[in-house]
Amino acid sequence: HDAWALRAGRFIQPRDPNGLALDFQIFNHYGDQLELEHAHTLAGQPGKLRALVFRNVAPMSRFSDAIALGAATSSAPNLNLVRGGDRVKYGLGLNLEQALSDDLGFFARASWADGKTETYAFTEVDRSLSAGFLLQGTRWGRAEDTLGIAWVGNQISKGRRTYLEDGGISFFIGDGALNARAENVIETFYNYQLFKALSVGLDYQHIRNPAYNGDRGPINVGSVRLHLEF
Repeated sequence: HDAWALRAGRFIQPRDPNGLALDFQIFNHYGDQLELEHAHTLAGQPGKLRALVFRNVAPMSRFSDAIALGAATSSAPNLNLVRGGDRVKYGLGLNLEQALSDDLGFFARASWADGKTETYAFTEVDRSLSAGFLLQGTRWGRAEDTLGIAWVGNQISKGRRTYLEDGGISFFIGDGALNARAENVIETFYNYQLFKALSVGLDYQHIRNPAYNGDRGPINVGSVRLHLEF
């Protein structure tokens, strides 16, 4: 309606945490999302602001249950031993996209999840803040090319942190201890169009405190991406 849009959806999820097989019991296990969008013009340039809330229902383990069982048995907490029964995960997100000129754009995103249950699909993060710029190559005669740079800061919830500090291991992180720190990523890329249907992207990431551990990293990651459209 005019500059506003409202979207809602219910989605199926993996049958098991981070699994590939899907659970088609959409009335028992599901992910609900509600998004409100507003388009605007700022200083003559278009932009959009979106707010999203979500609620997932699935057989997820709670960090508090795993921690309590570990303490009672004098062992490291284990999510696999307390999985059972449907749990609820909820959270929200904000997204801003804003053109600053005909060839320069800015984005910023913030998200929050309650962080009481294990990761279900897929990234282990409970708080995230990111921002960046995209510049088209018009200024150097490469209008179809794109140069991008961004910063991302990720954190985990108190429950997830305690679980890892006590020696727990989750899907992607955990090595028996945790010197908890926020994970910070700086990323830059250049997307070069070779032909109308083919482009190649060169990407570099510098990651500090990978997996939220101050005793790890920093690490540097380079990658090459090919994109073909037909």
